[in-house]
Amino acid sequence: MKPVLTSVIDIDATPQAVWDVLTDFATYGEWSTFSAAEGTAQVGNRLTMRMPGMTFRPTVTVATPGQELRWVGTLGIKQLFHGRHSFVLSPTTTAPPA
Repeated sequence: MKPVLTSVIDIDATPQAVWDVLTDFATYGEWSTFSAAEGTAQVGNRLTMRMPGMTFRPTVTVATPGQELRWVGTLGIKQLFHGRHSFVLSPTTTAPPA
């Protein structure tokens, strides 16, 4: 079985506003664990993602504005590390104040 890591976060913003930040690769160093990122969120495009000590070039597999961004890439040989990153954006409802 392949390991799967999942994280969920609530952000006080619309899915479109989150999409706009998520796909602004030039600003990744300001908020992400990636120190830099380059590319365009379009299916088939290759991104350049940098972290201290490593760079990898994943391919965008899903790019639905305001809804989902997904990429897949390898680091070294495929058997060593084959990763898929998915960002699924969905609106949440907040309970009215009591």
